[in-house]
Amino acid sequence: MKKFYVNGFLFDNNGAHVALIKKVHFPPNVDWSKNPWNGVGGKIERNETAIEAMVREFREETGVQTTLNDWEYFAEVDSPDWTVFYFRAFNSEYLSQVTTMTDEEVEVWLARQLEWIPSVPHLSFLLPYAKWRTSSAPAMFKEIADKRS
Repeated sequence: MKKFYVNGFLFDNNGAHVALIKKVHFPPNVDWSKNPWNGVGGKIERNETAIEAMVREFREETGVQTTLNDWEYFAEVDSPDWTVFYFRAFNSEYLSQVTTMTDEEVEVWLARQLEWIPSVPHLSFLLPYAKWRTSSAPAMFKEIADKRS
């Protein structure tokens, strides 16, 4: 059965800083332990929309209560086994409140440090894209291989 996930990037108002989470729990057949930093998110629950899952996951993992209107759906990555809906938000006040709430550490990074952040593979293009504010339709990406070397 196909699985659906959300992943979100909360930036300050200028897009200079971003909240990331150091993942320690991974989907089956995935090991990102060498590159654990990712946007905040998780699995979409039954009877929950993607944006509702984004608000819930962000609250559970950072302690910050956002609203549906805070998040903008900007990209989607699809594979035969899973789909991830990506969201972005720009709010300096929220970013200043971010804290670690689970066994997965949350930290605010300088967004320009991306090349030094040991992050999951998709972050290398999705994080810069998330900073680029556009009113166009969300970008759609197709995963062609789940195995990475």
